Amino acid sequence: MVAITVKYVLAKQLSDGTTAYYWNRLRVYRDCGLRAEALGQDIARALKRANELNAALDAWRTGQNQSKATVPGTVAWLCGQYRATEQFKSKARATQRGYRYSLGYIEEDIGALPFRTMQRRHARCVVRGTEG
Repeated sequence: MVAITVKYVLAKQLSDGTTAYYWNRLRVYRDCGLRAEALGQDIARALKRANELNAALDAWRTGQNQSKATVPGTVAWLCGQYRATEQFKSKARATQRGYRYSLGYIEEDIGALPFRTMQRRHARCVVRGTEG
């Protein structure tokens, strides 16, 4: 097993003998909006993602980043990614305005949550305004 020198990255040997990588920030940073994340078995992709998460955590710690939209992997980040696509930009101005309005509410309500953990039932609860 290769020694990992990137902050907050853990390498764990799986039962089949392969190695999986995980990112887990310290408990003291639990209010930053970032959650522990499985990074997968590809070391290059895992370290790239860990560096993104560490950059977001460092920005949060130093107060440079007050926006949820720049925390990679969150719902707010995903909404920002969508707004930057050609698919969004090709919509009529009125449609874009309506989408921005709706996305703003989504970001305000659940923007800090990691989008990978979202399921269809969660989206339904957001639409209904219930807990889920």
